[in-house]
Amino acid sequence: MSQDIKRKIAEAAEKLESNYKNQGIFEIGISEKLPRRSEIIEIINEVRRIVFPGYFGNENTAYVSLRSFASNSLATVYEKLFKQVRIAFAYQGKGKKPEGIEDKAEHLALEFIDALPKINPGAKIGEYFFIDHGTGIVIGETTEIGNHVKIYQGVTLGALSTMKGLALSGMKRHPTIEDNVVIYANTTILGGETVVGKNSVVAGNTFVTESIPANTKVSAFIPELQMKSRN
Repeated sequence: MSQDIKRKIAEAAEKLESNYKNQGIFEIGISEKLPRRSEIIEIINEVRRIVFPGYFGNENTAYVSLRSFASNSLATVYEKLFKQVRIAFAYQGKGKKPEGIEDKAEHLALEFIDALPKINPGAKIGEYFFIDHGTGIVIGETTEIGNHVKIYQGVTLGALSTMKGLALSGMKRHPTIEDNVVIYANTTILGGETVVGKNSVVAGNTFVTESIPANTKVSAFIPELQMKSRN
């Protein structure tokens, strides 16, 4: 190894040492390590099994006591989540155990457990529903989606107003998408009375707040690109 390589390695090591000190990474005790990635993955997998039993898990739901399954699974999630949250609080304190850490970790873990029943979706989705490039997609809880529907990234199927969301709880406030509809990227379709008729295609970057007849192609005008000199 040449002297130049040794020098560069030494310089990089010195900078890393400075980072370690600034972040206090090695100030944490052996028993107070960072949250473990593997544990977090296990928690996520367990939550998926709870929300979608029989699909992500191995249980035969025809022979399992539903209440026992839910309570045992939730207890497992709570124990694992509590420990990881407690570790995160300890790291936040840079090795000095913050006051009330146990109570804070317990409170956050129980809040998460309490929210799990509300993860269950209210939207009605038909067969052969396909999401292409599935990022940034919003599907409101009273949305109705038919069979063989395809949507792309960034699509929002939402309500016309979020201001009265609580007051309108239980009412149809999200759109209906009928069979064989294709909705392209970054399109927004709003309103409980809005229906996209079967076999229709909605082009990308389209904003829709009224119903679309069946067998219709909908698109928005592309904004004109203008360039002006800054001089």
